[in-house]
Amino acid sequence: MPLGIAAGPDGNLWFTEELGNQIGRITPAGKITEFTLPTNCGDSTFGCQPFGITAGPDGNLWFAELNGNRIGRITPAGVITEFHLIAICVFSVGCGPDGITAGSDGNLWFTEFDGNAIGRITPSGSFSTFGIPTAKSRPEGITAGPDGNVWFVEENASKILLALRSCPGRAAGWKQLLARISWHGKQPTHHPGATRRTRSHDNYE
Repeated sequence: MPLGIAAGPDGNLWFTEELGNQIGRITPAGKITEFTLPTNCGDSTFGCQPFGITAGPDGNLWFAELNGNRIGRITPAGVITEFHLIAICVFSVGCGPDGITAGSDGNLWFTEFDGNAIGRITPSGSFSTFGIPTAKSRPEGITAGPDGNVWFVEENASKILLALRSCPGRAAGWKQLLARISWHGKQPTHHPGATRRTRSHDNYE
């Protein structure tokens, strides 16, 4: 099950295989090579669930392991190194790192879906974590912004209501809030976000 994808410094595309416990590389000509993660994170069914992936400032690819509570690094040659998050947030398993992006400060920034936080990891593997004021906000997608900050979406901010289908007269897509965090780890500033899907009735906790 391929999920995240990013262009690598080697001229190829790199992607995560969430249920395959692998990182894949595909050339522009379509040749695929797969690299298996060192462990299955103790889960023989789902493995570590590599999720988001991004090119790092060090010439490697970096990815988040949703089920492994780790951030991984893979070189263009396919050598994988894993870094364990500091905290164990829920279910005695992990914080659910999923989205990841390279920041203009030379570090990697990632969302903690279950940890309700934004994490930062240096290319050498040192972690910092910044909590989000809104409880159970479920941060997910993340990217570096043109203003020098990192921007991310909170899937469940303000208890956004989700429905099985779009409401009449409204655009298809779910409604999310956008938030940003400065490089110095200041508390995120919230801004009204764009409507991607308007849903109702199901309250995601």
